Amino acid sequence: MVGVSQLMDNANKILDAAESMRVAGHKGSDWSILVGSEGTIHMVSGSDWPLDSLRAHHGATQAYRVVQQDDQIQVEGKDERRAIVIRSHPPNHLLKLLLPERRDYHF
Repeated sequence: MVGVSQLMDNANKILDAAESMRVAGHKGSDWSILVGSEGTIHMVSGSDWPLDSLRAHHGATQAYRVVQQDDQIQVEGKDERRAIVIRSHPPNHLLKLLLPERRDYHF
């Protein structure tokens, strides 16, 4: 269970950082983030390699891919045995949850 929580924890931190960049006005590009066994971090921009291949090629224990499409960010994470995908909600998602869809028609 430790591996899953570390993979999820890192993916959440990466998603938070990517969302902060989006809020600050930076246009997203696709990034792959590789974490080595001693905690070293290697970032690759725009790679079209599958995460497993990229992780193996660089000898990383974990690999993450950050993709931004429109107002949504997706982080995919993989290690030797596990894979996860998490996504952000578009900025207006919270408003949709807080404000019921209601149409008042007045004639």
